[in-house]
Amino acid sequence: MSGQKKKTPADPKKFIAEIYPAARQVGQETGMSWELILAQAAGETGWGAKVLSGTNNIFNIKAIGGWKGPSKTFNVWEMENGKKVWKLQPFRVYGSYHESLTDRIAFLQQNKRYRKAGLFDAGTKGDLRKEATALQKAGYATDQLYADKLVTLFNGPTMQAAIKYAQQQAPAASSASAPAGAGQQASSSAAAASPALAAGAPMAASSKAPAATTSVAPHPAAPHLSAPAPSSLKLGIHNEAVRSLQQSLAKQGYAVKVDGYFGPGTRTAVEAYQRAHGLQVDGVVGPTTLQQLNAHGAKGSATLRRTDGESPMTQLIRLFFG
Repeated sequence: MSGQKKKTPADPKKFIAEIYPAARQVGQETGMSWELILAQAAGETGWGAKVLSGTNNIFNIKAIGGWKGPSKTFNVWEMENGKKVWKLQPFRVYGSYHESLTDRIAFLQQNKRYRKAGLFDAGTKGDLRKEATALQKAGYATDQLYADKLVTLFNGPTMQAAIKYAQQQAPAASSASAPAGAGQQASSSAAAASPALAAGAPMAASSKAPAATTSVAPHPAAPHLSAPAPSSLKLGIHNEAVRSLQQSLAKQGYAVKVDGYFGPGTRTAVEAYQRAHGLQVDGVVGPTTLQQLNAHGAKGSATLRRTDGESPMTQLIRLFFG
């Protein structure tokens, strides 16, 4: 199947309304600033005008670095030795904006330079300005005003009007009102070509929406981004429920680090478990996989039982599904 070039005029209200529920949900799941997510998404796509057609790939992340999901190939230009060179490059395809934003957080968590810069430190995590400053410190952008531009963009009238519109469209996604805007919109350079600023991030270098030439691996159906509270554990989530899951997988012989973070290693272990038990292999722990894990845990309760009398799987069910 071949992708088609699609020029999308910028419509800030429509774009923010589409990604707002996912941004709030991912912010709640990961503790990261949903305000920064919106600001970066708007800045790096020109308010949605440069999202690669048919990918839901908001940050234009390439399908490299061990990516095993579906991808789509686009003809994009990159700078080599000071010259613009057109190349066919594969980009990740997501089933929803929620998947895209979750993978974005996972990408940052997997790169040590962002942790070293304090992006995930207590007091920084969840704060728009502090997260933006940490990204700049880590070398995400070469623009020395990158953090200021993101804050200005979020607080500007365009973003605030778009957020208000988004909240009216999907009020259930808002747990609290966004702060009132103050200040002007970020400069057009910040809203136009952040991929070019993102040194070291695997993103498209073109400032235009490139044409797709080929695509591979159709993507399975995924939950709609406007769905209510998540009913599964998946890539990017970091909480005690994930830790309990990891404990159960480790007890059953799967190589997984018990740290409470659902990263690529945990996803690989979950996929191996699903494959071994004839389940749908998607790396997501939903009701079906959880039921199988719980049945396994019951059979091995003597070894899974903790000193407090509660098995990891019992804790997982209690923590995650209430």
